[in-house]
Amino acid sequence: MPKVRLDCFALPLAAAGMAHILVRTSPYGAILNGYDPGMYIVGAENLAAGEGFSGIAGGAIVAWPPFFSMLLALFALCGIEPADAGRFVNAAAFGLTILIAGLWLRRNIGSNLLALAGAAAVMTSWAVSLISSKVRADSIFILFTLFALMQLGTFLDREDSTPKLPLAFAGCFAALASITRYAGVTVLFTGVLVILMKREMPLMRRLRFAAVWGAASSVPLAVLLARNWAVSATLTGDRAAMASEQSLSDALRQTVESFHQMLFPIATFDGGYLPWAAAAAAVLGPAALAAASRRKQKQQFRLSPILPFVLFASAYLPFLAIVAPLTVDQDIDYRYLAPVYAPLILTAAFLLNGLLRSETRGMTAAVKWASAFVMLMICCASVGSNIRFNLDLTALIMDPGYDGGYNYPNWKNSETTRYARANASGGYAYSNVPHALHLSAGAPIPVYGVPAEQDPGDCLLWLRKSAELGSGHIVWWNREYAVPTGCNIPMMESQFLERTAELADGSFYRLRVPDAVFSDDGAPATGRAVGVALAPHRQAAAGPEPWQWERGCAGAGWTKVAGSPAGAGHEYTPGEEDVGLRLRAYTHYTTADGRRAKAATKPSKPVGAPPPISNLEAKAGGFDALTLTWTPPPRTPCPAFTGYQVEYRPAGGGEWSRTTRGAAASGARLAGLQAETAYDVRVRAVTGWNEGPWSRARAAADTFSATLRSLQESDRVASATFDIYLRERQLIYIKEPCSPADTQASFLLHVVPADANDLPDGRKRHGFDNLDFVFDRRGMRLDGKCMALAPLPEYAFTEINTGQFTSTGTVWNEIFSFPDGRRGHDETPNE
Repeated sequence: MPKVRLDCFALPLAAAGMAHILVRTSPYGAILNGYDPGMYIVGAENLAAGEGFSGIAGGAIVAWPPFFSMLLALFALCGIEPADAGRFVNAAAFGLTILIAGLWLRRNIGSNLLALAGAAAVMTSWAVSLISSKVRADSIFILFTLFALMQLGTFLDREDSTPKLPLAFAGCFAALASITRYAGVTVLFTGVLVILMKREMPLMRRLRFAAVWGAASSVPLAVLLARNWAVSATLTGDRAAMASEQSLSDALRQTVESFHQMLFPIATFDGGYLPWAAAAAAVLGPAALAAASRRKQKQQFRLSPILPFVLFASAYLPFLAIVAPLTVDQDIDYRYLAPVYAPLILTAAFLLNGLLRSETRGMTAAVKWASAFVMLMICCASVGSNIRFNLDLTALIMDPGYDGGYNYPNWKNSETTRYARANASGGYAYSNVPHALHLSAGAPIPVYGVPAEQDPGDCLLWLRKSAELGSGHIVWWNREYAVPTGCNIPMMESQFLERTAELADGSFYRLRVPDAVFSDDGAPATGRAVGVALAPHRQAAAGPEPWQWERGCAGAGWTKVAGSPAGAGHEYTPGEEDVGLRLRAYTHYTTADGRRAKAATKPSKPVGAPPPISNLEAKAGGFDALTLTWTPPPRTPCPAFTGYQVEYRPAGGGEWSRTTRGAAASGARLAGLQAETAYDVRVRAVTGWNEGPWSRARAAADTFSATLRSLQESDRVASATFDIYLRERQLIYIKEPCSPADTQASFLLHVVPADANDLPDGRKRHGFDNLDFVFDRRGMRLDGKCMALAPLPEYAFTEINTGQFTSTGTVWNEIFSFPDGRRGHDETPNE
């Protein structure tokens, strides 16, 4: 029987990885979401058209390096759309990454099986494969970085003092990495450190080599930065506008959490991924140990091949934690951490191989094999959970209802997209998702992002200036992946803003300058004069005649202001009789060709500020939440307010945090608060340019302590592993003392209704409502106690089945039934 060879595994794994990317992106193409794909695709289109590396609105792109767009532009010149080219380029980059990882492992470690496992870990990484499924530069950045680090390792491992060829290759790939993503500067820094650590070279020679290598490989980046400075007076764009408010400790915590998620993407605690991990461990673990144990130590163990990987991770991760909060308004997630994944996997496989091949005896040997076995189990668990998570991701990405890409039916066929495709032609446009207007709607016009100003006055000033440019639109998507912006257009009302369509997932506006404009875009207030003048595009040869002012509401008739039938002049001071009404003014003037023309304003905002809300109440709404309720302000003659501003902060001081609600709201839920902490809250009605007075309240997110104090023995329905209480349509689970092991199992919660028609459609055939949950979503630990709160349905029910379970079976279980098939406040369940 022929012997199976494992030393030619790299090519099939690379082909499988590339095929996986192409298959998952085959229905709709590579994922287009966020700013990056739009920038790269539009940049490539403009490069191919000879218009330079510029954005959708024509300005030079600075915050994104150009190499990926340059690559896509080459395909565009051959007639291949940049989005399609990005799909194939990133699939190929993913395959090449797997290939060179496998070849490096085969060359540097003695065990074919360990090399196979390491290459498989790279191929099955959900983070790297997800990146490669999008039109972004990260996939080729990972490839260039890995190439550079491997060549630096070859340079360091060569015994001759001046191996120039590996160093030259490393410099080329490091240079490409730095103009693919600005974070590639860490690859340049790593190369300098590696050269300085080449002990076979004299110190002065190392210093010269490091200086020359660093300078030469930095030339493309230096040219790019010089170009950026020439076109924008910045090196990498206005990063202050994109900076986040998180601290260094937040960035470090996110780094650790995201890296753990990359290795073990287990979304639930019900063991759904553990069988896959166990299967991988059962197959690969013992086989790898057995294969490694039969090999003899052939050469001295050297760390030089992996030293560049370690140095790169040591430079890149601190760089990320320090620089990311200052330059991007985004958490440190898998995308930013993916470049260190393959280097660390290769390092782990190399070290594990060295451990297995080391000669040990007695207790030392036992410790070695135990440590190796634990390392293998962890690696296999990571591979297994990545495989399962990858399959889930593939199913999600191939789903036509996936909401994460502008090229998916959910976006391309949405009402707002179709309306924008038909109407956003000519002139220019603003949008909170500017690249969706280009990629989904195909609007061939300059598109700008809505600015990030937070002050309503600044937003209104921007509207005035934008409207005066002429022929402008605003396309506003109200979708999950819409980019947050400070100027919330749906909450604004301005004489320069005209809503032309209210759609299911967004709105369409026209920017226009009326024939006559008020002196400012603020709300008319009693006792303060409001001015009016002809708009800049109206040129009068004579006049205007005295202005006539009117009060009223749109659609309800207008009456002239009392006291000046011949005209009230260009200013009017509202009085108490105008409160709640809108104002408008008109005049006549003579044009340059002698015609008599009329100019009129749009109706003003209602006079005065919105009335205050009343009956503001705040109470604990969860372990980390508050629930607010209020009574809306009384209606004015003209509906004035467009929504509410809700602000909160810990009692006693500090900065206010703000959220908004629509005009139909009469309450809000504030989540993500500190447990056991009192908060000051305040709410006011707003009109988009003017605000009513604040109504204030104070409450504490102290559900844990408050609930414990309020529970009565009559509320208890069971005393199993957890004490269970039933109160106010809520099951309360309490355990004391409580350890993390007590809450790792998922919670079973099935509710049988008195009337099966009350069940959701998907549950009717089962006869019960499945409300299973995990502790981390519904529970909290405090002072050695655990508590979980599970809300029950509003309908009447006859039975509750609850407990805990794992993949291996039920941990504990309790069933409660209720007399007469209903649940009243004073009824006690029968067990």
